Amino acid sequence: MVIDLRKGHPHAAFPLNYCSDVLGTRHFCDSLAKYLGRAYGGPVSPSWLMTTGGVSHGLDLATAALSRPGDTVLCESPTYFLVHQIFADHGLRIESLPTDADGLDTCALEARCEDSGKPPPRLLYLVPSHGNPSGATLPEARRSRLVELARKHGFYVLADEVYQLLDWSLRLGWVEAPPALLRRIASRGYLSSGGGVAPFVSEVACELLEAEQDEARALCAALRAEPGLFRVETEPLGGFFCWVRLPEGVDATELLPVAERHGVLFLPGARCAPGAAEPFRHHVRLCFAFETEAAMGEGVRRLAAAVREVQRRAA
Repeated sequence: MVIDLRKGHPHAAFPLNYCSDVLGTRHFCDSLAKYLGRAYGGPVSPSWLMTTGGVSHGLDLATAALSRPGDTVLCESPTYFLVHQIFADHGLRIESLPTDADGLDTCALEARCEDSGKPPPRLLYLVPSHGNPSGATLPEARRSRLVELARKHGFYVLADEVYQLLDWSLRLGWVEAPPALLRRIASRGYLSSGGGVAPFVSEVACELLEAEQDEARALCAALRAEPGLFRVETEPLGGFFCWVRLPEGVDATELLPVAERHGVLFLPGARCAPGAAEPFRHHVRLCFAFETEAAMGEGVRRLAAAVREVQRRAA
């Protein structure tokens, strides 16, 4: 049996069916506003919320409404490796911005915005909470600075909060924005024709609570039980992923077929930084949400055996 630590989602033990007002059901928006208010520690108005069929759906809607072909979107690097296709579908120019252990480098963002030799950005994309693949969470000071820069330079921030609150397998999400901006985002022909999305699932979601993160702790413990082989770059406090540094001289892409022979899979770090892969050749993204704790422990042992095999060959 192959143990798959490459996945980007939890195990679907109880899959839900995919499934009005174009902004969503009143019950869900009201319940979500109360839930977000508790999470934020302040009031949230339902009029600022629009139901979507997941975060990717929301990103596509927002990109279509807020940009035009040829516009520039800035993306943190490394980042979610499939988001680039959404922006490419809308004809956007994609530029990468560096990150560190705390997430997006806002100093680099400021320098890019003030570079008169480059076109001003229209959008900025990032995963600010429990980043994919890094697991980093952007500190409050950087979030505040990011908002200041967005206001000063006139770009929109697409904050992908897929790991923050609800389970992704629901295929349910939301856009939170001022009502006037929501009306622009919602003005798509298929929404006008078909109505809002996921009315059944949104009713179920009103009862959900945040999932526990025991699996993340179990995976990190298994990695640390292999001294000298793995370094957890950021302790994951949420999300699905653990961003792991391999020993010097072990290339993740070259390691993958060896690991597969040992019966374990992962996502090489280079896949998470298209066009800027070199700094992440020695990283792997491991998912702690799909396999059981016992399987993750065995998967790490198999991965360690594969790393040792590669090291022996190079010696």
